[in-house]
Order: sequence, then C-alpha cells, then structure tokens
Amino acid sequence: MNQDALRIGLVGTGGVCAGVHYPGLRLIPGVEISGICEPDETLRQKRQAEWGIADAFDRLDALLEAVVPDAVCIAVPNVYHYELIVQALDAGCHVLCEKPLGMDFAQTQEIYARGKASGCRHMTAFT
Repeated sequence: MNQDALRIGLVGTGGVCAGVHYPGLRLIPGVEISGICEPDETLRQKRQAEWGIADAFDRLDALLEAVVPDAVCIAVPNVYHYELIVQALDAGCHVLCEKPLGMDFAQTQEIYARGKASGCRHMTAFT
C-alpha cells in the first residue's frame, strides 16, 4: 500500500466497472484500487482473482470500515445509488457514481446537501 496514493474502493464490479472504471483507474499514476464491494459472491471472487485485490467485501459498510478509502466509485443498479452514496458521504468518502444520482428529485437534493455538509466531492459518471 502506497501511503501517498489516492485510495479508491470499487462498488459493483459488473460490466461498467470491469470495462471502464477499473481499467481507467488503474492507469492513473497515484491511484490505488484499495478494495472492492460486490454482493454477488461468485463475481466478487472472480474480480478479486482477476485484479489481484486482497480486500473484497459484500457490503459497502465493511469496505469503508476495513479499507478506509479516500473515494468510492459506484456502478450498481440505479435503485441502490442513493443509499450507497449517502453511506459513503457520511463516512467521509468522495464519490463517483454512475447516473442517476437518485431515483427522484428529493433523493438528489439530499445527496447534494449531504455532500456539501460532509465536505466531500460527489461526481456523476455518464459511462
């Protein structure tokens, strides 16, 4: 582990993550993929072996506690975006999440407010 690296946790390791986020992030100097979160055990084990990542979890709270990443990159089904974004922001993590932010305007406003209150950055990916 490089103490100076920007430590990223990948949340959801399906097609978008495997095809875009992981390959792109690993090419950036100073970025370290510090852990993955994937609820599907078979896929989690596959990505862990393929990518050589020691820390793999089935829940975001476990990743946040064990790995303490600087940021998370979320690529999961839309209905889970809000709860995962809020959980990451509340833990002091910066967030890159695939679109949409939330499932409605109220969730989107809440995400904005929590991001602002936490001092963390939130960015929406449009992959």
